[in-house]
Amino acid sequence: MEEITAYQNEINALTAANEQSEADIEQLSQEAGPAYEALGRKVYELIGLLPADLREQLTVEVAQVDDFASNITACKQDIERRGERIGQLEELIKAERERVERERKAEQAAQAEQDQSLGGRASEPEVSTDEAPRKCPVCGEAIYARYRFCPGCAGKVEELFPPVQPAIPPATHKECPKCHKQWDDEMNFCADCGVPLVVVRG
Repeated sequence: MEEITAYQNEINALTAANEQSEADIEQLSQEAGPAYEALGRKVYELIGLLPADLREQLTVEVAQVDDFASNITACKQDIERRGERIGQLEELIKAERERVERERKAEQAAQAEQDQSLGGRASEPEVSTDEAPRKCPVCGEAIYARYRFCPGCAGKVEELFPPVQPAIPPATHKECPKCHKQWDDEMNFCADCGVPLVVVRG
């Protein structure tokens, strides 16, 4: 799953870069349009009237317009390259998901074989009146007492259902309410006072 996340992050970055390039193309087109128009007017005005200084000025403006066109072409090429990379990443994500699905099915098949080796069938377990399944806390799949792994998520049963430690009852002893001496649990009366003993906790 980490590979899929990395591929998706790269796709997001490439998509954002394409959006920025498209915005750059729009801006360059807006700047190039007036430049083309101004250049066209000057060329029309200067035809036949091109001394050295005007020829130099015209050359600079033509180069500027060519730069706009080159930048637009470069942006379009970047968008095309990123689009190809996005397609490759989408194929990698598809392949990774298929691999994860194959592994999941292989784990389920292994679990089914293990269940059959224990004398049961994973798809149709024989349920007795004294064996009620527990629900997996992760995926909700039914887990019977003989299962060692969850058939839904392959989790270990001993980890999904850790044993509950039995509660330890508090310690008690018998005590004389008069002289407060402690006596064995088998005794019912104080050997010194003859008073009935009481059970005291702690």
